[in-house]
Order: sequence, then C-alpha cells, then structure tokens
Amino acid sequence: MKYFIKTLLILFMSAAVWTNCSGDDATNPNNNNNNNNNNGGIGANTISMTLNGASWSNTTSGGAVYSDSSGFFILVIGGSNGDQVLSLSIISFTGDITTGNYTPANGFLGGFIDTSAVIFAVGDTSVGTSQLQLSKFDRTNQRVSGTFEMNLKDAINGGTITIINGKFTDVPLTEN
Repeated sequence: MKYFIKTLLILFMSAAVWTNCSGDDATNPNNNNNNNNNNGGIGANTISMTLNGASWSNTTSGGAVYSDSSGFFILVIGGSNGDQVLSLSIISFTGDITTGNYTPANGFLGGFIDTSAVIFAVGDTSVGTSQLQLSKFDRTNQRVSGTFEMNLKDAINGGTITIINGKFTDVPLTEN
C-alpha cells in the first residue's frame, strides 16, 4: 500500500509540472527558454538518460516546479519524449531543499510512465538503489541541474526498469 501511495503522489506531482510548463515559450524555437528544443539531451534545458540500455531524452516538454507550503518543501523535475514521462521529486518536511545527494531514505521519489501507460516507481529497494544528485538549484535564475540513477518497479505486474547516466541540465524552474 505504501508503494501504491508513492506512485499516486508521483503522478500528482508530474501533473503539476506539466500544467506549469506546458506553454513555456513553445512558439519561439530560437528562445533559450524553449522547453521543446529537441536537441537530443545535450546542452541547456534538457533531460537525458539510459533506459534499459537505450538512450532517452526529453523532446516535447520538460520543467521543474518548486513549492514551499508551510514547512513542506517539494521540487519536481519532469520531462517527456512524447510517448513516455519521467518524474523526479525531492520532498522535505525538515528543511528547505538544497544542492546535495538524495535517496529514497531522505526524500527522493522517481517515476516513469512507459508507452503502454505502465507506471514504474522508486520505493522497493529489492530492485536496487536510486539516487538524485542536485548540483544546481538556482532560484534567482530559475534553473536546476543534476544527475540521477533509478531502479524502478511496476507495483501491479512486478516488472522493473533501470535508468543510469541520468542528467538534467539548466531545466527551467517555476516557483509556486
């Protein structure tokens, strides 16, 4: 049940990212803030990774949302390639989010929705470790960067996926 609740939380957070980032400068392909730059995961405003041995990068949307709600801090970073959705979240009840290493033990949640709408989520340590290294959390210039790796599990069918070499670079940050 705990795993199912985490999965639902990830979906809710992903919806917040896409609601807040869906129209960011999408009509101007020369704008550096354009979330639809389709540059194969290289350079600013990108998310890339190796998913079960295959290259993956955001091509249609991406962004980050940060919120501080009376001592409950949350940062959600997400991207899509048009068919699949990635969500990376840091949650803190004990203090503001800062740069550093996050694991499921200290607030990191991750999720991935594949082309068949199967939801994979961090939470079951039996499938391996997961971590996110937040190297840039620039609220002034509204950008986040970092690296991640995850071993995710489908709570319904038990399937697993592995994500390595994950990287997000200067992803636009919105504060709520």
